[in-house]
Amino acid sequence: MEYLLKDPRSLQTKRHLRRPYVDPMTGGDWELIKDPAGRIKGVRSSSKGEPFKQGNFSTENKEFEGRGLYSEWEFIYLPKKKITAAGQPPAGTGQPPAGGSQ
Repeated sequence: MEYLLKDPRSLQTKRHLRRPYVDPMTGGDWELIKDPAGRIKGVRSSSKGEPFKQGNFSTENKEFEGRGLYSEWEFIYLPKKKITAAGQPPAGTGQPPAGGSQ
């Protein structure tokens, strides 16, 4: 988390977070969700409380549908896929060119 508050990898101070935020359900720290390489990809609450809202989520929040505990609500960063003007992934992304594989 320290790297998110002040990233030492560049000469200029770079902050990915202004300050550490507390889990609003517990008042404590968030549980970190990490990828296989150990990098933080998201957070979740440790609360075993039941969410007031159980359904009718917007399309962008449909992952919360049917989750019975706040600890099941995961907030994960998913980078958007880049698409060229022709509607294809950029060259070198491992995707076959339009019209089939080579």
